[in-house]
Amino acid sequence: MRSRRYLEKSAIEYFKLFLSDDIVSHIVEQTNIYSTQINGTSVNIKEDDVKTFWKSSGIWESLKCMHIQIIGLKFYADIMTLKKFQLLRRYLHFNDNLKDDGDTDTTKIRENCLQVEEETRFSTDEMMKWGYKIFVRAGVSVVYDFLIYGGGDTFRFHFFTEEENSMGLGAKVVLALTKSIYSETCMQNLCFDKFFRSIELLQYLRDEYGVFALGTIRANRLREAEKKLPTDKNFH
Repeated sequence: MRSRRYLEKSAIEYFKLFLSDDIVSHIVEQTNIYSTQINGTSVNIKEDDVKTFWKSSGIWESLKCMHIQIIGLKFYADIMTLKKFQLLRRYLHFNDNLKDDGDTDTTKIRENCLQVEEETRFSTDEMMKWGYKIFVRAGVSVVYDFLIYGGGDTFRFHFFTEEENSMGLGAKVVLALTKSIYSETCMQNLCFDKFFRSIELLQYLRDEYGVFALGTIRANRLREAEKKLPTDKNFH
């Protein structure tokens, strides 16, 4: 399987598929700009500082999961001083707050995701991280596309037909993430749960995109199809 190629990569190789060196440089630039806007002087961080911050943040999360007390662990202190860690956590920035040009780091990361060779089976779901709701389309081992929920601004850079717009939020999330599937020669399979699913969406995905979908559906979205299905009692 094509996904095996990514399973064989090291953690840092996988990480760099999405957060490439140019993105790190951009984060450094924006963090220094933001600290200047707040304090009048730059914290003057470097690329290595950002990479070390991510490394130490990863260790911190792992230790919390294992319920290990972090205070006094020498190897953690050797990675980054507490003062610098807190400084980066305070000022880490990905875009200039004074500009609204749409060219955010999430756009750059998404472009990297879209360049990864795809599988033919995907799942679409939502995840919560650091207070953000993120919708993703993933394969066995790799995220291929994502969409950050932003209320009315969620689909700012996505375009839908009148019919697609009428299907509701869940369907539009699936459609936005499906449109980036670039293979038109292989049969595509997509799984997603009842939050996104409707009979109209299933039909539309098959007819317009050649994508076959699978998953659960809410009873109030069956469009009277329940009349042709066995009752719950008959399943027992």
